Amino acid sequence: MENGTRMLIVLGVFIATYILLEWALGKWLKIEKKKKGYHNEQHKKWEIRTSGVLLVIVIISFMLSVDGGIMRDVLPYVFIICIIFQNALRVYLEWKFSDGSKEYIRMVITMGYTVLFFITAFSTNFFGAVR
Repeated sequence: MENGTRMLIVLGVFIATYILLEWALGKWLKIEKKKKGYHNEQHKKWEIRTSGVLLVIVIISFMLSVDGGIMRDVLPYVFIICIIFQNALRVYLEWKFSDGSKEYIRMVITMGYTVLFFITAFSTNFFGAVR
């Protein structure tokens, strides 16, 4: 099987499992529907600022890693740290500003699943991202 086909199959399984996990956790925790949007202006402000800063960090890290640059070996870990930080902030803001919702519990579990997937993929060099 070609690497591209194998990668698409693995990503498809990951996404399907992620959706199934979110659905099952929603049923188990009795969460009606995942909210879209922000709870208030402070939540919106923090979310937009951190997303922008983390995007700049990932772009700069990527630019420094092109053609065997100084960041080539640590780029996957920068990516994982950015995912953890962004989702941890979302969990905190959801916990702080939600009124009695257990959405933050679902977010913690799905964040752990996502981080575990990326750590496994990078540490096994599944995508050819690490030397």
